[in-house]
Amino acid sequence: MLAPLLPALAVNISRNMSLFTINFDSCSASILTHVLNPEIEYVWLQQHMPNSRLEWWKADFPISPSEYMKDVEIRCPIVDIQMTTDRFLSNIGMFEPHGLELIQLTRKVPNGLWPQSIPEGALDNVLIKNGMFLRFSLPHECEVAQLQCVSEEYLEKLVEIPAIRELVL
Repeated sequence: MLAPLLPALAVNISRNMSLFTINFDSCSASILTHVLNPEIEYVWLQQHMPNSRLEWWKADFPISPSEYMKDVEIRCPIVDIQMTTDRFLSNIGMFEPHGLELIQLTRKVPNGLWPQSIPEGALDNVLIKNGMFLRFSLPHECEVAQLQCVSEEYLEKLVEIPAIRELVL
């Protein structure tokens, strides 16, 4: 029998409870063009900071769901953003200079789901029950990132993509 021409890919996927995990070397939000599953409809950006520097800057800012103040100075707004995967990917350049905490889900996040109120150790199960497919954590641009997914098979397929393979730790 002949030996295979290509060495088998050694996949460094770890498992923690219901999630499979891979870690990436220094990367940016653009890696998500390869990572996100186009068949999963929604993304949820958690605690996004439009400006990570501690400084005042001018913006039109929502005071309530129906009222905006134009041209006010703001500092350190932190927001959750929910949108379709397609819309996120078509605007990914806007997120390039930022760190991200992103969850990709099969359905929209319910209004009452507030991760900070969920007991430690229960969050993953609650998110999975609410449609989480994967979670991507990139603390800062060009930082080590972590990808967790409910499907080990999906991560194995991702690691076969050269742009992903070269970043897996």
